[in-house]
Amino acid sequence: LTQELVATTQTMQASDHFSQLYQRYPRLHPDLFELKESHLDPSFVAAVKSGSVDKLRSVVEEDFDSVWSFELFTDEFCRLLLEEVEHFEKWCGTSGLDILRPNSMNHNGVILDHFGFTPFFDELVAAWLNPLAKLLYPHFGGGNLDGHHAFIVEYAASGGKDTQLGFHVDNSEVTFNVCLGKEFEGGDLFFRGTRCAAHQQSPPKVEEVVDMEHRQGVAVVHGGRHRHGANPIISGHRLNLILWTTSTQHRAERAAIISGKGVAATCGEWCGMHCLGSGAVACND
Repeated sequence: LTQELVATTQTMQASDHFSQLYQRYPRLHPDLFELKESHLDPSFVAAVKSGSVDKLRSVVEEDFDSVWSFELFTDEFCRLLLEEVEHFEKWCGTSGLDILRPNSMNHNGVILDHFGFTPFFDELVAAWLNPLAKLLYPHFGGGNLDGHHAFIVEYAASGGKDTQLGFHVDNSEVTFNVCLGKEFEGGDLFFRGTRCAAHQQSPPKVEEVVDMEHRQGVAVVHGGRHRHGANPIISGHRLNLILWTTSTQHRAERAAIISGKGVAATCGEWCGMHCLGSGAVACND
């Protein structure tokens, strides 16, 4: 069955705990916490600043149906971010502080917002990723993205780390997945078709079954409703930056439809089962 991956829920106690983390944490690379154009790939910066749809389209590649990839961050930024994450984890360990993991399925990794990166990703989404999301995913609120959940996931073939990630959908409108490194073999991403909530458990079509090698430094972009996971890592150590982006407007519109007509009414043309039905569930056309 397809699980829905959800962000770790913060209790009031947890919120207080991470407020203290934010205030006490000694940053290794202070300049990393303020978004600068120099952190981003020059071609991507030029395309967004041009305001040209054609130029923006030229920096992304459609790997297969509705899954895209492009260069988002520089190699230097990826290297420094990995160093900052390792520094944070070591500091938590020596300070006797717990690390809240990113979501309901990953047992390793950190939430970047918990130690100072919220303004960085707020600006990244608002100024840089919204134009791209508007172009690629207008049906998922692209262009109106106003929320995020930014975190690091970690996979390793040894050492008690996560080795894979099961079949799931994200609690996002659009997901950006950046492979930061390090050296690894295996761990390919797999995709099994985009589905609305009513058809989430339907089997994939043959053409929807795709495995995709994840390359260091490349951002893979997909809709949150696109069912996916990560195959087992064979050797080495892989860390990814995951950015779930959300739209308040899109969610409010979807909630209004469900309230008035039921969940089946949210099935759109983007759903691989649109108007095909699934058991007792059929489209509302």
